[in-house]
Amino acid sequence: MFATKSSSCTINLTTSTSSIYFNEGPTNKITIQNLTIVPKVAITSTGSPNAAALDIEYSTGGTNNGPVTSVNLKNIFIIPDAAGHYTTSGIYLYNTNVTELDNIYEGGDSGTYRSTTNGVVYDTNNTGTVFTSHHLFFTDVANGVLVPVHATHGPQGIRIYDLDCVYCNVGVNATGGSDGLSDQLVVQGAEGAVTTAGLSINNFNHVSVSGNYWFLINSNLTSPPTPANPTCYILNWGIAIPTNGANNSLATGNTCDGAQMTTFTGSRVGVYLIGVSNTNMASAVGTQTLSNLDVGVQISASTAGWTISKQATKSVTLEVSNGGTAGANTLVPPLAVTDGSSRAAGLVGEKISSSVAVGSAPRYRYPQDSHVGVPHPGDWMCYGDVGFNPGGTISLLQGGISPTTTTMPGLGSGGAFFFATAFTTGIGSSFPVAPATENISATTTIYLIAGSNFGTSTQAAYGFIECRRM
Repeated sequence: MFATKSSSCTINLTTSTSSIYFNEGPTNKITIQNLTIVPKVAITSTGSPNAAALDIEYSTGGTNNGPVTSVNLKNIFIIPDAAGHYTTSGIYLYNTNVTELDNIYEGGDSGTYRSTTNGVVYDTNNTGTVFTSHHLFFTDVANGVLVPVHATHGPQGIRIYDLDCVYCNVGVNATGGSDGLSDQLVVQGAEGAVTTAGLSINNFNHVSVSGNYWFLINSNLTSPPTPANPTCYILNWGIAIPTNGANNSLATGNTCDGAQMTTFTGSRVGVYLIGVSNTNMASAVGTQTLSNLDVGVQISASTAGWTISKQATKSVTLEVSNGGTAGANTLVPPLAVTDGSSRAAGLVGEKISSSVAVGSAPRYRYPQDSHVGVPHPGDWMCYGDVGFNPGGTISLLQGGISPTTTTMPGLGSGGAFFFATAFTTGIGSSFPVAPATENISATTTIYLIAGSNFGTSTQAAYGFIECRRM
């Protein structure tokens, strides 16, 4: 067992193989506080398995039913003394069962982008492992927090609070195990300037992201990457979701700004949803604050099972690009329109209409119809009016709205009116049709029906029907 506590301690790393290295058994606990590590060279390989300023490994690790191994790191500062001096990873943790980090700083190479540098690597192949961090600050690294993928198990729980990552390629880059049992990942209060992604979260069953702020930026370092589709929040499920279910929540209150990103290919994206199945899953994207982007929410092909709320956007070309499986993602409409615009297809307030003009009024025997096709499932209110051009005696006028052609709705069913009286020959009449609600589950044609009883002369009818999504 190793433990050190002191008022302060500074260690200089002076060769490319320098490292502080612990390789302990499953019953050990490590607590390190108030430590400053100064890389005075480029540390790219060490005598330990992983190139890092501080490398802590448990060869067997802890499991759900095994001994608890714990690491507690507080007030750790990894500060290179000059440009060109850096470590491949600041802190590398392997199979540590219970890990707590508080107030950790890692500075990468301040002059050049290094694609392999990481602030903290949490590398585990045991489902019993949990990781909690507060107050992490990283600069000029490829990944702020990196959780590598494993062929089988992954971490049970990762909770990251108050992360700052400035001039990072990816703020948090975390991938669960391929067995689909990596349970929880929470990121709250993270912020910073990133080039490729703020959060890239893959294959975790339960994800909660809230109160984060990222802005996309071209790095000020030499030879930075040119990202394809730079994105603030990437949520990706690439494997089957287990029967115990999954949910992913990008809660209301996250922010993405792409104003400072000028060199990229593809599109600047706020939220990117990839490869998610709706089987055993219920996930949602709340209202995000999105600005200066090409796409607010990008839903990739074959993605399903998401509920997407109305986004708060400014200078966003396309609010939602829904390339997912048809009908398997729900776009929650806004409650009202305040800018005088017509609502787009699928949103509350969408309207469609059809009419037969007076000059085109057909001559007919009872009954006659006009119709409108309702292209999307939902709850609709339909209304309209009918008119008649009589050429002889009229004893009856009828009108109604019905999903069945030539079938007049009955009284009390909505969309019907009925007059039985004598009308003056040659004088036209028009009447509003009572509104009718139509709740449909598939594309449906709604008919405006006009009917009358008249004498031997000719009779013509015309009308207008409109349906508005409720």
